[in-house]
Amino acid sequence: MKTSIVSSDVKLTSNMEDYLEAISNLEKKNRVARVRDIASTLKVKMPSVTSALKVLRENGLINYEKNSFIILTEKGADIANTITKKHNTLTRFLETILLITPNERAQGMACKMEHAVDCDTLNRMTRFIDAFDEEMTGLGKIDAKKWKDLIEGKEK
Repeated sequence: MKTSIVSSDVKLTSNMEDYLEAISNLEKKNRVARVRDIASTLKVKMPSVTSALKVLRENGLINYEKNSFIILTEKGADIANTITKKHNTLTRFLETILLITPNERAQGMACKMEHAVDCDTLNRMTRFIDAFDEEMTGLGKIDAKKWKDLIEGKEK
């Protein structure tokens, strides 16, 4: 299983990152996260969730007792926010720059990629997307049709 580093002192597998991201999203949506909701979100069985929660609790990333709500600690929330930022930036890159559609396809690809991208690369991608939006399309240096043709290999 691939290990991704999102914090200097915590090493998590991509699966554990997915659990943190799911918990964060559920907290934002429902104010709380429950085992069954996490299982449904990640399409896994509840015993798998329980095992993952033990690992996250041991790393100080969540507060959780059996049969209670799951709450991210400050450290867990920071890591989850970083993961979410990676996901959103990668989705934006795939949709805006590479013109990947539909959104579900871009989201799925971003989910796979987010575990491999470090923070420096993420920041560079963000600056690239912003510069592209401002310099290329904003100033009319390239129109949307020409860009689409270029990306799709139709430009001669």
